[in-house]
Amino acid sequence: MQRKPLALNVHSPQKAPQSSSLLSGLLGGNLGDIKIDEEKALIGLLIYILYKQGADIKLLLALGYLLL
Repeated sequence: MQRKPLALNVHSPQKAPQSSSLLSGLLGGNLGDIKIDEEKALIGLLIYILYKQGADIKLLLALGYLLL
């Protein structure tokens, strides 16, 4: 019994889901007038985690400055 090779569809390439569109889909794209991109969301998450771990306030303020 011979197997047929799998045919690849080269005429309609599939687009990989973009993480920024996924993030904006999860967060609704914006919170009020503040648009959140992936970098700002990661920095905000890092600030939250470090705050819960008792990080230095100067470090948290410096990371918050990056969000401006």
